[in-house]
Amino acid sequence: MQNRRRDAAWRVACGACVAGTDAFQQCKKIVDTPFPYPYAQAVLFMLTLYTIFAPFLICEIVNDSAYYPLLTPTFMLASQLVLV
Repeated sequence: MQNRRRDAAWRVACGACVAGTDAFQQCKKIVDTPFPYPYAQAVLFMLTLYTIFAPFLICEIVNDSAYYPLLTPTFMLASQLVLV
């Protein structure tokens, strides 16, 4: 009886290891898949445009001058963090 329990526990542990290894291999496939270079260039270009023009557009939308000092640095910082 004791051997059956130990064997069952061993099978469960081995099954968990196999499931973990399978999940790791699936994640590795995602990491190893090359990202299309033209798409990466387009994303970088659009983020650069956003970084340059977003603060000015936001200031145009918010017509109250009290919001300018609060929103402009916040959005410029957020834009720079996205590019990192």
